[in-house]
Amino acid sequence: GGCVLIGQSIINMQSGGGVSRWSGMAMALFLATGIVAAAPLLGSVPVSALVGVMLLVCQSTFSWSSLRLLNKIPKLDAAVIALVSIVTVQKDLAAAVLAGTICSALGFVYKQSTALTATYTVDPSSNVKTYKV
Repeated sequence: GGCVLIGQSIINMQSGGGVSRWSGMAMALFLATGIVAAAPLLGSVPVSALVGVMLLVCQSTFSWSSLRLLNKIPKLDAAVIALVSIVTVQKDLAAAVLAGTICSALGFVYKQSTALTATYTVDPSSNVKTYKV
């Protein structure tokens, strides 16, 4: 649902129709009318054609300039982006979010554990250890 709404909104804005609420209401009305009136015809549309339309929407709405940022972000973040993208394609978005969250959490824990240092001193008279983190 979300990809379609974002794609429709971006296409609406690029067409100059995003200045009022009428454009969104008109789009919803035309879409509802098309689905109800042409339901038998839409049922015969091949899935591959729908995939093609979805890929065109993705191609036109993706910010290709953001790929240049991959060299500037931490490697863990780039790995999480790649992991989430692959799991989304192979499984579903819920599994990808779970995998990305776990990977990010483990990476954060590892980074914090390597940044911590602890020293201790021993008081010779009482044989008490004092730790400083």
